Amino acid sequence: MEFTLLSNSPAYNCVLGKAFITVSYTVCGVSLATLTTITIDRLLTLKYHMRYSSIMTIQQAFCVIAVNWLTSGFLASLILWTSKILFVFVMALVVAIFLCFSTSAHINIYCIIRRHKRQILAQTGAVQDNSRTNITRFKRTAFNTFLVHYFLLICYIPLFVTLLLQGNEERIPSESWRENGSGIAWKLSSTVVFMNSALNPFIYCWRLREIRTALIIVFNSTVNFPLSVLTIIGNTLVLVAVWRTPSLRSPSVILLWGLATTDLAVGLLVQPLFLSMELKLLSNSSAYNCVLGKAFITVSYTVCGVSLATLTTITIDRLLALKYHMRYSSIMTIHRAFCVIAVNWLTSGFLASLILWTSKLLFLFVMALVVAIFLCFSTSAHVNIYCIISRHKRQILAQKRAVQDNSRINITRFKRTVFNTFLVHYFLLICYIPLFVTLLLQANEERIPSESWRENGTGIAWKLSSTVVFMNSALNPLFTVGVFEIFAPP
Repeated sequence: MEFTLLSNSPAYNCVLGKAFITVSYTVCGVSLATLTTITIDRLLTLKYHMRYSSIMTIQQAFCVIAVNWLTSGFLASLILWTSKILFVFVMALVVAIFLCFSTSAHINIYCIIRRHKRQILAQTGAVQDNSRTNITRFKRTAFNTFLVHYFLLICYIPLFVTLLLQGNEERIPSESWRENGSGIAWKLSSTVVFMNSALNPFIYCWRLREIRTALIIVFNSTVNFPLSVLTIIGNTLVLVAVWRTPSLRSPSVILLWGLATTDLAVGLLVQPLFLSMELKLLSNSSAYNCVLGKAFITVSYTVCGVSLATLTTITIDRLLALKYHMRYSSIMTIHRAFCVIAVNWLTSGFLASLILWTSKLLFLFVMALVVAIFLCFSTSAHVNIYCIISRHKRQILAQKRAVQDNSRINITRFKRTVFNTFLVHYFLLICYIPLFVTLLLQANEERIPSESWRENGTGIAWKLSSTVVFMNSALNPLFTVGVFEIFAPP
């Protein structure tokens, strides 16, 4: 309609324009009515806590929604068969009534919450920590209540004022207002009302723990699906390249093959299991506590542990190739590369199985310690690699007898090598540090004063940090292969 208005100034006065006004006021009216109904529903929950289930049933909720649609549709259709002035005044009156009801309900909610706070403070026999928790919850609830009402008023008061001005535009002496101001004000206030529909999922739904958890699960699952596909495609290409090129089969490439195999297992096994467990969590909140859940945790920590261990081994292998360039072929053989891969699998499998026969606290501390050890080894190896490459650069610059063009090529290669080295390590830290922090917080969650963290935060943090770790398996084929082209010994 706005684009039509560029070429046709009376676009809103035609049949299509009136139909648009009817539909828009119907839908936005239902949105405002439903917001007010939700506020009144929250008031009933607080005021008649014990009898709420008999006052408000699912059938009555559906009836209220249907009444909202029918009433809004009827009032919005006034534009089709009554005068514009009557329609504008009716719309202004409806918006005012709903805002008044919502304001009254929010004031009552605040009074009830405040009375609850006084009751909590009056219960001197209650446990002190529990009282503090309830007072903190009161402050958070009161803040959220006024935040919701604040955004509601911000979004709908401009429309209410605009409707009043349009209803009285003949009495406004300003000619420019009657010609342009009224229409511009209606467009802008309508946009603000539409913005309310974009804010509602965050303001209302995000405050409900069940909906918030479900949204995170759906988002996490949506991200994991394409990551799984990318992981499978990328690592399959690496395996095929190694398989079809026998000349590439050196100890370094065998380690790369082991990493690609592990990451392929992440995409084929771990991520599909993770998706199924997350979707199962929507209907069963204790999905991870059953036998299948513990089996999934064991498999995922085993495979991701092997991936991290193999990445660290590859970094140490590159350090050996640079530090002991002449003796590298005798230090690292294909047989030893296979032995290292086997040790990584056996060690990771044993440590991941701790969840099956030890306490959860011990398992979390061990996993956090293992991640920290591998990250420290990897960081130390990368620092040593950088020092060796820097020394090589100085040696190249000191060789005055070398050809000038060749020196420039080596310096360019040095810069590219340093950049790729730290790029690989940077993404390794990005992918595994969130998991390390989450494991530490989970192991110490009893010491964390935040009740909301103990109830929801620890699970959400684990889901998101696990997804970031899975992302590392999708990125490995891109970074490790590129770095191998530079680091591979001649």
